[in-house]
Amino acid sequence: MRKNIIIIEQGDFQSRGYIAKRLFNLGYRMTLVTEIQLITEPELYDEVVYVQLSNIPEIFKQVSSLHKRKKYIGVYGYNEPSMDIVNRVAKHLDLPSISESSGNVFRDKEYMRILWESWDLKSPKFEVINKKKDIYKLNDFTYPIVLKPTTFLGSIGVVKANNFDEVHNKVTVSQNADIDLCIGNTIYTLSELYGFKNNVIAEEYIPGREFSAEGVIINGEYKLISVVEKYVSDNGYFDELGHIYPSNLSVSDELKDVLSRAHKALKLNNVLTHSEFKVNEDGIFMIEVGARLAGDKIPEIIRRGSGLDLVDISVRARCNESMPPNFDMSENNKHWTGIVFISANENNYGKLFKELNIDDLDKTSILEVCSYYYEGERILYPNSRGKVRIGYILFNASTYSEVKNMMEEIPYKVREIVDED
Repeated sequence: MRKNIIIIEQGDFQSRGYIAKRLFNLGYRMTLVTEIQLITEPELYDEVVYVQLSNIPEIFKQVSSLHKRKKYIGVYGYNEPSMDIVNRVAKHLDLPSISESSGNVFRDKEYMRILWESWDLKSPKFEVINKKKDIYKLNDFTYPIVLKPTTFLGSIGVVKANNFDEVHNKVTVSQNADIDLCIGNTIYTLSELYGFKNNVIAEEYIPGREFSAEGVIINGEYKLISVVEKYVSDNGYFDELGHIYPSNLSVSDELKDVLSRAHKALKLNNVLTHSEFKVNEDGIFMIEVGARLAGDKIPEIIRRGSGLDLVDISVRARCNESMPPNFDMSENNKHWTGIVFISANENNYGKLFKELNIDDLDKTSILEVCSYYYEGERILYPNSRGKVRIGYILFNASTYSEVKNMMEEIPYKVREIVDED
């Protein structure tokens, strides 16, 4: 039986292309809905529908016509900005939706925090900055605070303000956060492509260790799959430096309860999620939930460490299919795995990339080395981030302490080689 599904947007194929390839190999036949004309590896798709993603009525019209012939079983997405469209198309076709509410509940950080407050869940104290004068609401905050766009993604535009005087300048970084996407001969920006608001959420800084939880919610019940430890920079920009799977955090009944209630508050269903939270002596603080597969190659380090295929689990959830055996939180890990993101030396911004030099690394533990730049490509300057990522190293280890030591050592043993021009 052909398993026809709709994919909303291809996304960055360099970092997320493995998902479409895996779906193809799992036997799903994909109709891609996108407005970008240049498709990478078009042979993966049965059909491509070109339509402006902001034109929802036209999307509905085209997919409804195709649904009569193809009988889709689900609508899938893995690119954060397009998840609201995934939800809306699924509802329109009467297929499993992500939430019975609007996409705002899992896309907008303000909505999340309000709902969590109503469920007595701990999360940072916050205020939304719609206008510059709104920063005066932050007079009574305890500093430092964190400023971030309400509807952007990842750590883009996330900055720390150490006192009220810094807020005046740093709030502009979050308001103007954006990324240029050069596809073919056309330059797009994320904000133009998806109509992002430039509102900013200001929240109290929560000290403590930071983690992410990968889980799936089916028939209203949340199942925890894994907990990953997250490392971020302390340069004021919260750049994500790497991840360790599994974390050494004790998976308590309290943690499972907090995550379950956080999902129920958002009325999520039929979806694998990526939840971020912090832990300190005062308890567990929810930061945000993404209603999609994690980025930063987290699914890959989990697969390498445990054999669990989060792509398979996530598409089954979106199509309301039965889960594979032994998929939820258990003693799945075979060994520890980690990923370290390599950042460019600031002296090399604007220069031509040649290659990553990994000669000083112990190759026996290295699983994958990837460069985000091609030879001869110019290294960009930071935009809405403190650092410029140029690649990553994925590795494994036999103990938690060993993988943690490698996480700290690898950035000092890898360097980029550039051509002077």
